[in-house]
Amino acid sequence: LTVIAEAEESVYRRTGVKIDWDQIREDDEKTFTLLSAGDCLGVFQLTDRGITDFTKRFGPKSIEDIATISALYRPGPLDSGMCDEILAIRSGAQEPYYPIDSIRSIMEPTSGVLTFQEQVLAIAQVMAGYSLSDADLLRRAMGKKIPEEMEQNRVQFIEGAKSLGHTRALAEQMFAKIQKFADYGFNKSHAIGYSILSYRTAYLKAHYRSDFYAACMSSYDDQDKIRPYIVEAQRSGIKVTLPDVNHSQKVFTAVDPTTIKFGLTAIRGCGESAVNEIIEARKDGEFKSIFDFCYRVNPNVLRSNNLEALAISGAFNSIQPSLNRAEICEYSKNVS
Repeated sequence: LTVIAEAEESVYRRTGVKIDWDQIREDDEKTFTLLSAGDCLGVFQLTDRGITDFTKRFGPKSIEDIATISALYRPGPLDSGMCDEILAIRSGAQEPYYPIDSIRSIMEPTSGVLTFQEQVLAIAQVMAGYSLSDADLLRRAMGKKIPEEMEQNRVQFIEGAKSLGHTRALAEQMFAKIQKFADYGFNKSHAIGYSILSYRTAYLKAHYRSDFYAACMSSYDDQDKIRPYIVEAQRSGIKVTLPDVNHSQKVFTAVDPTTIKFGLTAIRGCGESAVNEIIEARKDGEFKSIFDFCYRVNPNVLRSNNLEALAISGAFNSIQPSLNRAEICEYSKNVS
């Protein structure tokens, strides 16, 4: 949520465009092209290598598809072969299976693969005559994995299905699917809520890549986690400039679609209090030299190790090009 909010703020500051999600289409072609290409670094829930590969092979076309991906890419469905099954169906190598026409509309959104608890509730109502309250008790039994309650529901489901004209064999087959599903059942309303965030992060990356990368980089304190974004940004044609004591902000900042300024707080060894002091001091104008910098910035806050960190990062390059970083480090020890 923070990444989304900061990216939105960056887009508005840079372009004047205020993103209104209520006005954004939920079938944006550029967004789903990005996901289908596996360009998922930073996309909520879809960043890790395994689920990125699954997303690429799945080829999502809707938020519901993203929900299906997040619900299936977990130990239970992976171990049961459901992920392979749905990929085979979506690629056309296998036909989806619908036991009876009356539940086709329930299972069609997930290509005939039982994926969400809500599907089970709807099937129990349509196929076995469950009331809404009975269906919710079935959901509870699945969620808590209570054997006695599942057995009671097995009897109720089979008898209810028979009373509606279905064969016992079909009823037992369907309940066996439900019982197997109970081991890994996922709540669709939860998955959809999360997938909306996945879609929004993917949309921001697809349309405002520099703002999105800057927000992602700013969300981490660990440079090892920041580095993959810098590498990917550069591969995307976005330059991540060196930090600069005169122009860098506390966090990474998108300057334009092809440039991101390095954030001062991301410099290892330069803490937030030191950065705040630098930003406060430069309100009186840009620093003219390292001597001017050391004179104006409170030495009680900015220590020699902070100065060395700034020097090593190249943050003084624009104001003291005649000194190399080693000389600046040595100078910082003397003035401190």
